Amino acid sequence: MAAPRVNIVDTVGAGDSFQGALLVALREIRRIEVRALAGMSIEELRWALTFAVACTALTCGRIGADPPYRSEIHADVVDPLLGQRDLLSDPADRRP
Repeated sequence: MAAPRVNIVDTVGAGDSFQGALLVALREIRRIEVRALAGMSIEELRWALTFAVACTALTCGRIGADPPYRSEIHADVVDPLLGQRDLLSDPADRRP
C-alpha cells in the first residue's frame, strides 16, 4: 500500500498512530476477533490499512505524538491525502 505524500512535521507517534488506527478500523468492521479476522476480505483489509495510513499521515503532519480523533478521519479530509474517492466508506455498510 502506497503512503500519501504529506508535509512531515514530526514522526513521533507515527507507529503508535498506525497500530491504534488499525485496531479501530478492525473493530469498526467487526474483524477484531481472531475468527472474524481470518474471514476478512481483501476489500476490508484495504479499507483498514487505508484508514491506518491516513491516520498516520495526519499524525506526521502535527507536532508531537498527536494522533487524530476518529471524527477527523473522514473522506473529505483523507481523500486529498490519498488521491482516491470513497475509500473510507465502511465496507460493513455494504454487507448484505
